[in-house]
Amino acid sequence: MEYGDWDQSYNEVPRWLQASQQTNPRTIFQLSGPPVNVDAEDGTSTYIMERCFWAFGPCIEGFKYCKPVVQVDGTFLTGRYHATLLTAIAQDGNRNIFPLAFAIVEGETKETLIWFFQLLREHVTPQPNLCLITDKGKGILSALRSEEVDWESDNLHPIYCICHLGSNFNNRFKNDDLKKQFINLGTTFS
Repeated sequence: MEYGDWDQSYNEVPRWLQASQQTNPRTIFQLSGPPVNVDAEDGTSTYIMERCFWAFGPCIEGFKYCKPVVQVDGTFLTGRYHATLLTAIAQDGNRNIFPLAFAIVEGETKETLIWFFQLLREHVTPQPNLCLITDKGKGILSALRSEEVDWESDNLHPIYCICHLGSNFNNRFKNDDLKKQFINLGTTFS
């Protein structure tokens, strides 16, 4: 009751992002969606938000002090609005998680991932020679290889997350001990 119903909360996202931008210098956000005619009599229209990307200014600024490694992942949102939350994180010098950017998209598709990677590259991680950690999802791989993203020209080094690979390994072999050994093998330093 404190935050209102789903529609009220969802409609507050643009206002919340504008307030974040005003109080955090260099914060960026982008909303996209088609205009929809709400009242045919007076011609008023509103925008239906399909996608929303944001990165806080202090995080954008702080990324230059992080390792040149970015991890991208998505998770399904549950509740009234079935969407996907995409996140991009880095790691600071103390091995702490450092948030970079977020997006709410209609699903983890090639099109939405291209949109996310373009904004991430343009506003948050513009430097070359990054290592990008992802799961082995076909959508992510095809988005990274697309002409629109073209991270290969910036010498991007994509690698796969060992935890995701371990989960896939366990789905195939159904053995938690083997999964732990597999993950340990992938995280051994020489």
